[in-house]
Amino acid sequence: MSHSSDARDLARWRALVENSLAPLDLLDRNGVVLYSSPARERPLGHPQGLVGRNAFELIHPDDRQRLAGLFEALLREPGGQAQAQFRAKHRDGSWRWLSVAATNLLDDPNVQAIALSTRDVTKERQAEAELRLSDRLASIGILAAGVGHEVNNPLNYVLSNLDLVERRIEGLAEALRDDARHVEALADMRAMIARAHEGAGRIARIVKGETLFR
Repeated sequence: MSHSSDARDLARWRALVENSLAPLDLLDRNGVVLYSSPARERPLGHPQGLVGRNAFELIHPDDRQRLAGLFEALLREPGGQAQAQFRAKHRDGSWRWLSVAATNLLDDPNVQAIALSTRDVTKERQAEAELRLSDRLASIGILAAGVGHEVNNPLNYVLSNLDLVERRIEGLAEALRDDARHVEALADMRAMIARAHEGAGRIARIVKGETLFR
């Protein structure tokens, strides 16, 4: 291959890298950034990249151990590739979700580094979380409706029988109005029926989705 062809290939590669929206970073085997391409958008807000810094410094503490394990495994596999998503600290102090594709090119004499292609997937992760929450709330709503239906039928039976017992007590009270021995007992029974009605009424309001404090 001629020197002119090599020069054209190098110029083409440089133009592709320098005009790519997706940033390209090269790391040494310790995770230190050796090169950051001049991408138009950098996920963590550092215009010049992170050359000279250890990439693991910016990874969220809860993700760091997992990423370190993946990185160690990649180091043991020349030419190997790995993908991962994790949180990293943005220049403004916020945490962003990143999706990274890494290739072990340490044995390639033209690269001698771990090549990383990085993409910010924070919005996608947030949308997925909101969808999962929506699905969970919908499932809870369906479950609550089913439980409400199952509770409502026996509850109506309880309320109907309480009304019947209350009417029977009133009938007994009328029949025994001249017997002082039963007056106090009947008063206690009325109080118990009233408390049972109150409790059943609260359950009915819960089933209907009303506040407990009405």
